[in-house]
Amino acid sequence: MALRFRTDPLVSTGLRLARAWCQGHQIDGAPALGHGVRVATCLGRHVPSATPELIAAALVHDGPEFAPLAGVEDVYGVITAELSAGVARVVRALADEHQALDAAGEAEPPLGDVPTLLASTADKAVSLESVLNRGLSREIDPAEYWRTRGAFLAAVPYFRVFHSKAAGVVPRPLADALHVMVMRAELVACRYAPGSPSLSSARMR
Repeated sequence: MALRFRTDPLVSTGLRLARAWCQGHQIDGAPALGHGVRVATCLGRHVPSATPELIAAALVHDGPEFAPLAGVEDVYGVITAELSAGVARVVRALADEHQALDAAGEAEPPLGDVPTLLASTADKAVSLESVLNRGLSREIDPAEYWRTRGAFLAAVPYFRVFHSKAAGVVPRPLADALHVMVMRAELVACRYAPGSPSLSSARMR
């Protein structure tokens, strides 16, 4: 996380809530808290104008999924009271986007809502990097790893469309961070997606 945010009281509160809600849970096979921290770090690194509210929203953006499991009934009410209504609004928008992605495999980038777009772009860059890096582990069979991740491979074209639309709005460094991850995902999809030429050639040998 960027040094300028480490002592900010709003960010400290966001980190406290994220720790309480994410404990014992995972995202992309890794501790859920680490995911939120990496999204916040991505924003702090690539968005010079990032505010403490945006960083706090990144830290708690998975709260709607995990907070109810910790006994929190009104997660947005807690976020509003502990952080701000602005943080709650961004977190709700990200949760709605996640639900749309789960239901339809795609969601229109929130181009008119810059804070949410920034957080969404960073979230995707971090998520893609996590999934892609795990596929490079020497402890797994890459072909088997990607065989079980058909949904991810099928979503690669959506990630490219999202990047193309967001690139004209978000700061160039953040757009570039997502571009690199999408490019890596495209290379993997060319090799391992069902029906890809590389996969077909491998089966013919």
